[in-house]
Order: sequence, then C-alpha cells, then structure tokens
Amino acid sequence: MLVCLSSSAWAQKPTPTKPERRPPQQRPENPSKTVPVKDSTATVERLRKLFHLSGDQVFKLRPIVDERNRQLAQLQEQGGNAQSRKSESDSIQQGFQSEFRSILTPDQAAQFDKEILVHPGSFR
Repeated sequence: MLVCLSSSAWAQKPTPTKPERRPPQQRPENPSKTVPVKDSTATVERLRKLFHLSGDQVFKLRPIVDERNRQLAQLQEQGGNAQSRKSESDSIQQGFQSEFRSILTPDQAAQFDKEILVHPGSFR
C-alpha cells in the first residue's frame, strides 16, 4: 500500500507582503553640517615632490595648507549660494597660492608660475 502524505505548507503559496510605507523625513530648515577639515599631509607631500622643497620649506608650508583647509571647511559649513561660495573659495585659494609662493626660491617660484599657467586648478 502506498501512502501519500502531503503537507499543507507545500500546497499553499505564501502571500507577498508589501513593505511598510514611511512618511518622508523632514529635514531641518538650516541643518548644521560639520565638515571635517581635510588632512594636509597629501597636499604637502605632493608639493614637496613637485617643487623639491627643503625641510624648512615643508615646515613653513604645513600651517599654510592647514589654514587653507580650515577656511575651506568653514566656508562649506556656512552654506550660502554656489556663486558666493565659489567666489570666496577662489579668494581663499589665491591667498594660499600667494603665501606658498612666498616660501619658494626664485627658481621654484618660476616653476610654480609655469605650473599655474599650464594647470590652473591643480593647486586646490
């Protein structure tokens, strides 16, 4: 005698469940975002190699890069419209380039001026 046992679990198809819909989260009108200050190590190392900076020049460069990065992070936190942020960012960058150029030797400064003309956005 052959007995056939079947389970009702196999015979029934599970009913799909719909995911719960959640109301969209509302963002605060003025979110206070904290932008981390970019680490200066990579920038300092890149400039050290590119311009063959001395140890003394690297020592002077690090606080200049740190200050530039702090100012850019602060600008990003403030928000505002894109045009004003771009203008302020360009101003910060020009100040950085001027300070950086002041620690270079005349030969390095000439190389820097050439690099700025060829790659205008490369010192950001």
